[in-house]
Amino acid sequence: MSKTKTLTLCALLVALDIVCARLFYFFTPGNIDRLSLQFLPNAVAGMVLSPLVAALVTVCADVLGMLLNSGGLTFTPLFTLSAGVRGALYSLVLRGREVTLKRAFLAALCVTVIVDLGLNPIWISLLYGTPYKAVLLAKLPVRALWIIAQTAVIYFAGRPIKKQLEKTTGAQ
Repeated sequence: MSKTKTLTLCALLVALDIVCARLFYFFTPGNIDRLSLQFLPNAVAGMVLSPLVAALVTVCADVLGMLLNSGGLTFTPLFTLSAGVRGALYSLVLRGREVTLKRAFLAALCVTVIVDLGLNPIWISLLYGTPYKAVLLAKLPVRALWIIAQTAVIYFAGRPIKKQLEKTTGAQ
């Protein structure tokens, strides 16, 4: 894929990430967790871009998203680090391989365990003094169910998107 096509694709995925994360989201009852379709552009970035480039896409989306619409939150580099890890994980699991149901589940599981239930509760605990175990136990049931939704979306929407991108850009 040419540098121009790669840069254009990265910009498109950053824009989609921002729209999904900042406009199309909902909080679970009790404001325990925020869920959005942000994972789809992140997964697509992982499918067609190297781990480093996918991480840069998710980091850029996080920083630009906070600048455009912070939702009343303050910028925290720790969560930006989590975004970068998310992009790299999707790439490590999905890039250069056929997107099967098993692989979509593995990608959703890795990101959920390492980022959503690992790093993010640690950052929340450090920043707000909430015990890690309390944050983890509150998020666990929601994230366990969310893995199923992510798997389905990555498989049923991500596969055709990846095929179309490979056809139009030559990305592998």
